Amino acid sequence: MVPDSISIGRQIRRIRELAGLQAADLAAALGLDASAVSNIEHDRRAVKASELATIAQFLGVSQLALLEPDSLLARLPVAARAAGAPVDQSVMARLIAIAELHEVLASGGHPASPSEYAAVEEPFGSWLDRANTLAEFARQRLRPAVEEDDPFTNLVASIENELHIDVLVESFGDGSPAGASITDPEFSLIFVSSDQPRPRALFTLAHELAHVLTGDGAALNIDENLRARSDSERLANAFAAGLLMPEDEIRRTIEAKGRGAEALGEMLVEFGVSYESLVYRLHNLQIINAGGRDQLRSLGWTGLLARLEDGELGRSLLAARGSRPERRPPLLLTSRCLRGVLDGTVGAAPLAGLLGIPIDDLIESINSLEFAGALDEDYSLPLDTPEEALRSFDANPV
Repeated sequence: MVPDSISIGRQIRRIRELAGLQAADLAAALGLDASAVSNIEHDRRAVKASELATIAQFLGVSQLALLEPDSLLARLPVAARAAGAPVDQSVMARLIAIAELHEVLASGGHPASPSEYAAVEEPFGSWLDRANTLAEFARQRLRPAVEEDDPFTNLVASIENELHIDVLVESFGDGSPAGASITDPEFSLIFVSSDQPRPRALFTLAHELAHVLTGDGAALNIDENLRARSDSERLANAFAAGLLMPEDEIRRTIEAKGRGAEALGEMLVEFGVSYESLVYRLHNLQIINAGGRDQLRSLGWTGLLARLEDGELGRSLLAARGSRPERRPPLLLTSRCLRGVLDGTVGAAPLAGLLGIPIDDLIESINSLEFAGALDEDYSLPLDTPEEALRSFDANPV
């Protein structure tokens, strides 16, 4: 945690050292000698306004991270670098931009809704015990929000509606991280790359939700992949498996359908997960032994498909396997941004960026909303809620 009294100079030095950058390189970027940078970092010399932007760019942070050392924007890069893992710069820049927008909106009277998971007490015990406890909590909280047929869409809507956690689904190109998360209760957000098959994206979504639920209040997590190299990653994977593939539903399906291909295919469609995830879940629940796990892995998804007698089930599996999640803005933040645009807190550009539409089209839509609000009562209808307006932008940006 950063003390409230930390100065700008000390914050510059702190972030620079965490980033592994040299004072001499910062001096070169500023066109100063090393002694001038030392004076800045030890509060013997004030930072000029013209220098602040260069320092922030050199350190890869928002200027607000230097001006407000106890803010979310200051915590994000510190947490990422303190973790010691490689940081994808494009994803990091996107998350920082989103966090910066959050802070501007919050200071302008549009704060984030309190996260509904903050009251969850962190369970004690092993990482597996904690994962199972949190998965049970999430199943109880998220189940009522399920309305759609697609498990991925279900879970995204449930997380936003029930837990008040923003979810961003966006492409960063091949080779980008599978997912990331801001785990700060001031503003929590899950990022899922749309450059992956839908079953993997679903597991990524649940994995990142675990990081948010177990966050320490000052962390940012970026997952290049979902390999479990630490207890926190093992917990996230176990949580995702428990949330997406509940043990009671697995056993109920096997009891009704047996242990053949049809039961596996039905569970894959119902849960929306990958074949590999389901096989490992069956083994971890001791429904199959190591030999059975290896046999199913050797059979593979294509082997399972060839053994299905239900043609409709097979077509459903093919459709899920070949699809990828659609781009989706973080609706809670986007709704706040729309309100901020309407009252002048922010310009239209950030909202257009969140929605992924041309700014001119957005301005035209906003002007239409404002014009409708100015009509006489006899001719006007109540304005849509911000959420309804956002859906109309998505459906028809023009």
